[in-house]
Amino acid sequence: MRTHKTALAAVIALTAVAANAAPNVITSGPLTGMAIELVEGGNVTGGTVNIDGTADGGSIPGVRTEPSLTTPGTAWLAAGSSFGTASLDLSGYDTSAVSFDWGTPGFTDVLTVNESNGVSTTSFTFTALDAGFGSQVQSGPGGYVTVTADAGYTLAGLSFANPDYAFEVSNFTAAAPAVPEPANVALMLGGLGMLGFMLRKRRI
Repeated sequence: MRTHKTALAAVIALTAVAANAAPNVITSGPLTGMAIELVEGGNVTGGTVNIDGTADGGSIPGVRTEPSLTTPGTAWLAAGSSFGTASLDLSGYDTSAVSFDWGTPGFTDVLTVNESNGVSTTSFTFTALDAGFGSQVQSGPGGYVTVTADAGYTLAGLSFANPDYAFEVSNFTAAAPAVPEPANVALMLGGLGMLGFMLRKRRI
């Protein structure tokens, strides 16, 4: 029994991934990948989904403004004090990175990133300053940011909130599905191999 427990502990030690650090959120250009369509009541809950090119495009002066980089004819999302928190479900995309246009970044914009390792989901929050907008906060048009999950994780979803004003986003693109890192695969195979060896030795 002691040998079996030792083997199992060795496998856990070899296959365990260190506690995940926060995902990375940086200003950047858009990713190349799959465009994510915003569907109210589908992959989007809360907030309000607006369509570019319809009447005022959903913009309401002093309330919400369409992000300047929104692709013509596509949807954009507004969250905030008048619309509540908006959440975008990414679980169906199996991706470790997503980019989007963060329109008119504000000091009180709050982005929540949910990432999963297939067993549990962890949440992290970021502000426009965290994303690197700097002097553009409250004064600039915003731009693209890329959210990248920690190693071994995929993005499960994003949430947008602002207790005082509107938080507008658009042009979501998911990177290609995540591929396990060779080091993690090697650790897992090595751990399984050791377990098999120890169990076989125990039977002998």
